[in-house]
Amino acid sequence: MLEVTDLHSGYGRIEILRSIHLKVPAGQIVSLIGANGAGKTTFLMTLSGIVKARKGSVHFEGRSVEKLPPDELVKLGIVQVPEGRRIFTHLTVAENLELGAYLRRDQEISKDRLELLDLFPILKDRARSLAGNLSGGEQQMLAMARALMARPRLLLLDEPSLGLAPKMIDVVFNLIRRINERGITILLVEQNAFKALNLAHHAYVIESGKIKLEGPGKELLANPIVKKAYLGES
Repeated sequence: MLEVTDLHSGYGRIEILRSIHLKVPAGQIVSLIGANGAGKTTFLMTLSGIVKARKGSVHFEGRSVEKLPPDELVKLGIVQVPEGRRIFTHLTVAENLELGAYLRRDQEISKDRLELLDLFPILKDRARSLAGNLSGGEQQMLAMARALMARPRLLLLDEPSLGLAPKMIDVVFNLIRRINERGITILLVEQNAFKALNLAHHAYVIESGKIKLEGPGKELLANPIVKKAYLGES
C-alpha cells in the first residue's frame, strides 16, 4: 500500500531523515520504533504532507504522493493521529467527530459515527462533554475516532501510548488491533517498543534519521540489539 524510497526530509537547514526505505503492505500493522529525536514524528509529518520531502519518493497504492498537500492526502485515505492527540478541547466530543469527516460528502457519515461510538463506548457516554474535560486515555480514543471518521485506508498513529497509565495503554493497543481487524492498514510510531513489536506484523528501527533494522515484529523482539537498546534487557 505504501512504499517509501530514499526519503530525505527535515526543517530549515537541518536534515532529519536520510535515505529512508520502508514498505507498508495492505492490511498489516507496521511499527516504527526508535529513541526520542530519531526522526519518527518527522517521518509521519512528511508522509502527511506537513513537512516537505527534500528527496526521494512516497508511493501510495502505486501513486506518487510526496508532493501533495495534506488535504489531498486525506482525501486519498492517508490520515494521521498526531502525537499529543491535538483534539479541539473547546468543542464537544460529538463536534470533534464531525470535524473528522470534514472532507467527506457521502451520505454515510451518521452511520459511521454510530459504529465508532460502539467501538469507543466511553465516547458515547461523553458525546456532549467538552473534549478538554476528558482524561488522557479518553482524549486518545477521541483522536483515533476522529481520524477514523475520515475513512482512512492508511492510519498513521504517532505515539498513541504517550502519557497514559499502563492499564489505559493496554486498552488503546487493543483498540488498535481491532481497528486493523476492520481492514484498516496501520503505520504505528511508538516508543513503547515491547507493545509495538508485539502488535506489528512487520517493524523498523530508526536511529539518527536512518533505518537500522527491520523484520517481523516478533523477530525484532528477540533481537539482541533491540532487547538491549529498547527493552532494557542485557
